[in-house]
Amino acid sequence: MIRITMPQAGQTMEDGTVVRWLKREGDAVAPGDVLLEIETDKSTLEVESVAGGTLRRILAPEGTTLPVHAPLAIVGDPNEDIEEAVEQAREELKRQAPADGPAPTAPPAPRESPGAKPATAESTPEPDPTPAAAASVVPILMPQAGQSMEEGTIVKWRVAPGDQVKVGDILFDVETDKSVVEVEATDAGRLARILVPEGATVPVKRPVAYLAEHDADVDAWLKAEGAASGAPAGAAPPPAPVSSAPPAGAVVPVLMPQAGQSMEEGTIVKWRVAPGAEVKPGDILFEVETDKSVVEVEATDAGRLARIVVGEGGTIEVKKPVAYLADHDADVDAYLAAGGETNAPEAGDSLPRPVEAHRETAPAAAETPAPAAVEQPLLSADGFCPVLAASQDDSASAVALDSADQRDDA
Repeated sequence: MIRITMPQAGQTMEDGTVVRWLKREGDAVAPGDVLLEIETDKSTLEVESVAGGTLRRILAPEGTTLPVHAPLAIVGDPNEDIEEAVEQAREELKRQAPADGPAPTAPPAPRESPGAKPATAESTPEPDPTPAAAASVVPILMPQAGQSMEEGTIVKWRVAPGDQVKVGDILFDVETDKSVVEVEATDAGRLARILVPEGATVPVKRPVAYLAEHDADVDAWLKAEGAASGAPAGAAPPPAPVSSAPPAGAVVPVLMPQAGQSMEEGTIVKWRVAPGAEVKPGDILFEVETDKSVVEVEATDAGRLARIVVGEGGTIEVKKPVAYLADHDADVDAYLAAGGETNAPEAGDSLPRPVEAHRETAPAAAETPAPAAVEQPLLSADGFCPVLAASQDDSASAVALDSADQRDDA
């Protein structure tokens, strides 16, 4: 049996953050196999196994920050008793946990690998859960995927309230300031309540959901402010569930979600539902295009889609209403008249502007030249026109010559 510890990758390195486990409890490992990735203040490194065997216990879940040389996992033979070593490692982790952060949560019982030997009669059976244990509430926290991470945005929930989850199941996708990562369950149980919906941003180490056998257990836990739940020391009180329903007329605004920290606005690509349709949580309402991709937006509330205020092709800022849920259309009018926000686009803004027809300029009509003015002969005061008289004389001479020629021929 050997302990895998947080390596000191450089003389200035004081602690590291577990980013991702590449092996699961119960997996067979060989010397040199990469077990996990850690992030230091300078880079992300891979941590290899220094011995062969089975990964018996993970002591530091993803998102945990620990000082160098702190225990991360235990590798040993499949049937080797490791409980004493696990308890010693946990005590050491409690002493080494940073003063300004929560102590690492106790990992769940290991899962048996496919090649593990079945339990024998000499094996100590797992104790039956007591009523107190059945009523325990386990907060699911926003992990700190890196030392520079301060908050995360829920991109998509992979499970729904009421689902049974086991260790290693993907719970949700979270976007940090660097990437989108999948968050796995570190505890098994029933997902009783989701506090942070898709598109919402929450600081690290704050609850985003709760595991509990009964919904009432969560209410009792919240009422007691988590005193008996084993919540991490120093953790801020969990945020109250987000309620988008205003008091007037039971109207629920459907908001443009913030699908990422860099998202400032979104464009409605296609509505999947029409006014008057009944929707339930999880139904796809519309498709939205961000500056990075096209995503489907699901309903977080149930009700009747009374009005769409941003049509297909319309662009609007995040966290602004794009539609309203209400039992009656008149409820929306009353809500808006009472000061509710609407974002109906200005007339013509959501429609393509008509292309102004290209007007051909008619060619100018060819000017018909005015007929030349007939020059009138000039007359003297007594009515004699020399030009006309000359022309008449010429005509008379021509007639006389023509007559003479005819007599000669005769």
